[in-house]
Formats: sequence, C-alpha cells, structure tokens
Amino acid sequence: ISDAEAINRLLKRKREDATPQLIQARLTIYQRETKPLLKYYDEKGILQKINGVGSIEEIQERIRQGL
Repeated sequence: ISDAEAINRLLKRKREDATPQLIQARLTIYQRETKPLLKYYDEKGILQKINGVGSIEEIQERIRQGL
C-alpha cells in the first residue's frame, strides 16, 4: 500500500502514539531498513506480492491464494 494509505489506516485506529509525525518516522525507517529486503527475496524467487488495498475479506483471500 502507499504511504498515504498506511498513514490513513493508522490514524483511523486513534492510538495515542499514532501521530502523523510518528507514523512518518516509522515509514522512513521501513523505507531505509526493511524495504530493501523485498529485492533480496524477489531475487531468490520467494517473494509473494499481495495487493493490500480493499476490504479485509478481499485482502485475506489474496493472501490465501498466494500461499
């Protein structure tokens, strides 16, 4: 999902520690430290990409299909 979608979803949870600034900081860490792993697993042929946009049920079905 996009950063904007992630921020929107996290803000809807109404957690005290989910301010736009803190969420953006976490996304920056993700981009720097975690996202590079996608290339590694893709090159190994073991990365499953799942579209995370849609209803919970739709996303769950996509995950099931990817397993």
